[in-house]
Amino acid sequence: MKVPESGFHRMPGEGLWGGDCYRFETLPSTNAWAMANSGKLAHGDIVWTLFQSRGKGRLDRQWDSRPNKVLTLSVILRRPVSGMITSPGQLAALAVRRLLQEKGVPALVKWPNDILTQGMKKIAGILVNANPRQNLAVLGIGLNVNLDESDLKSLSLNGQAASLYLVTKQSFSLDKLRVSLCRQIMSCWHDNETGTVNLFAEWSDHDALDNMMIEVRTHQGVRSGLYQGLDSQGRLVLIDDRDGPHFFWSGDVERVRPYTRNTE
Repeated sequence: MKVPESGFHRMPGEGLWGGDCYRFETLPSTNAWAMANSGKLAHGDIVWTLFQSRGKGRLDRQWDSRPNKVLTLSVILRRPVSGMITSPGQLAALAVRRLLQEKGVPALVKWPNDILTQGMKKIAGILVNANPRQNLAVLGIGLNVNLDESDLKSLSLNGQAASLYLVTKQSFSLDKLRVSLCRQIMSCWHDNETGTVNLFAEWSDHDALDNMMIEVRTHQGVRSGLYQGLDSQGRLVLIDDRDGPHFFWSGDVERVRPYTRNTE
C-alpha cells in the first residue's frame, strides 16, 4: 500500500468491528485516499487525518478544515446495510447526532445526511462514495470540533456553521471523539440490524425538515412542496398541489417556511 513517508501510523484494531485505523497528520481527502487504496482495505477499516487539506462534500462542494480542529475520517464498508434503514449515510448521521447529544449538544438531522445545531447551522456532514463492482462504499464524515469564530470568519462560514467548541465553550480531543464516534456508529448499525430501536422514529424525532415547506434541487430541476418525511427506502417524500407525491434519492434541500394549514 502506497502511503506518505511521514505522518502515517497504522493502528491495529482501532477501526470498526475489529478493523484497523490508518492515521495521517495530513491528507488531501480521506475519502479519495480510501478509494484509491481500497484494494488493501477491509470492512471496518477507517482512514483518519488530523488535517484534510482538500476535502469535498456533497455536490463536489469544498469542505474546509483547520489542523486539529475538525474530525475527518472515512469508514470502509464492504457489506450491505441490513435493517430498517438501508442508507449508510443516514445511519452515520444518526450516529453523529447521538455523539453530539452525549456531549450536551442538541442537534437535528437534515436529509440526506447533514447534522445541524444552533439555529440550523451545520456542524457535521457526510459523503458516501461507492464502487459496486468492488463491493465497496466509503463513508466520509466531517465534524466541526474546535473551530472558533476566527476560524469560521477566515473560512467564510460565519453564520452558516457551528462547532462543538462554539456551542460548549470546551476544547475536545480528536482522538477521544474518534473513539466515541466509532462506538456510536457500531451502536447504530447494531440497532438497525436487530430492530431494537426504531431508527426511522429516531430520525423523525430529530428531523430538521419536519412540518416544513421545502425546495428540492436535482439535475432535473426544482420541486417545491410539503416535506412528508422518509419512506422505507430512505427517500425524501414531498407532496405538492399538482401531481405528488414525489420521491427523491438525492438532491439539495432548502427549508422555505413552516407549513401552516389553510383553514378557509
